[in-house]
Amino acid sequence: MLSTMNNLGGVLNQRGCFAEAEALHRQVLESDEQSLGCEHNNTISSMNNLVDVLTRQGELEEAENLQREAIELSQKVRGPENPDTSSILGNLGDILLRQHKYEQAETLSREVLELRQKVLRENHPEIATSLHNLASVLSKRG
Repeated sequence: MLSTMNNLGGVLNQRGCFAEAEALHRQVLESDEQSLGCEHNNTISSMNNLVDVLTRQGELEEAENLQREAIELSQKVRGPENPDTSSILGNLGDILLRQHKYEQAETLSREVLELRQKVLRENHPEIATSLHNLASVLSKRG
């Protein structure tokens, strides 16, 4: 049931039905926290899904706080060099960029690039994504 709700929330988010998507993702996150606990992969993924909706709505402060919590949990549960952890770090970089926190976004973008270069194969598409994200930050900084 939660998986279906999560998928529906994702579809609603992609269609721009943010209020409905947010409500579903909040409900899934609450259920995951109660049934699985905070330190579970599904709970971390649910947090990240809610962060995505909040970011798309421009609720950047709440998105940043929740993303930082998801990073801490992901580093503990999955490990600091796990590709999912680096994706969550990259998402925080995007939030920081949207908030015009360019110095923090640059530092984080460099960290994500370094992590991905260390863990992934040389031509992995996520490395290209990290290079693009870093270039975007540097472009905004001027």
